Amino acid sequence: MTAGDLDPDTGEIRVHRAYAMDRGKLYIARTKSHEERTVMVAGNVLTLLADRASALMPDDLLFTTL
Repeated sequence: MTAGDLDPDTGEIRVHRAYAMDRGKLYIARTKSHEERTVMVAGNVLTLLADRASALMPDDLLFTTL
């Protein structure tokens, strides 16, 4: 998930890709369903994510560890 996938005004996260691992190598793939969707985030979680995203560029990952 990147900072640009979060819309702090609506509380939505756009899910349109996934990370997968093949032979020990991490890569970006389509979601399992091959469909884009939005997920609502509320309350304290939205506040934490919005604070983190505000310090990043839109293409930067919100989470950088596995």
